Amino acid sequence: LDPAIMHPVLPERSDDELSVMAEMAVKAATAALAKAGRTAADVDAVICAASNHERPYPAIAIEVQEALGIQGFGFDMNVACSSATFGIQAAADMIRSGSARAILMVNPEICSAHLEWRDRDCHFIFGDV
Repeated sequence: LDPAIMHPVLPERSDDELSVMAEMAVKAATAALAKAGRTAADVDAVICAASNHERPYPAIAIEVQEALGIQGFGFDMNVACSSATFGIQAAADMIRSGSARAILMVNPEICSAHLEWRDRDCHFIFGDV
């Protein structure tokens, strides 16, 4: 966060570069897979569920899938503040139905660009994670 302008500065990336959201998701997913004793080969799908998506195409989930070497399918999901909950539910439903064995669900958020940092009624609620 730059205090002179009261918002973070995220450098623009080309469509050929990994998006900031995908970069955050890949880092978290790599740690989660290692902790779970799983590899990309164990994962059938990637869901990126977030309230704000950095760009519509390519899908963040597809970027994550490609970066990690995961086969199968992937899609982005946006259900505002409930995105993570809906993403977990969608993953659980697909596993229960047998359409997937294991799903990586990521919830990278970049809310800071949408906030008014001088408005103390809202800026403390959201952050980038």
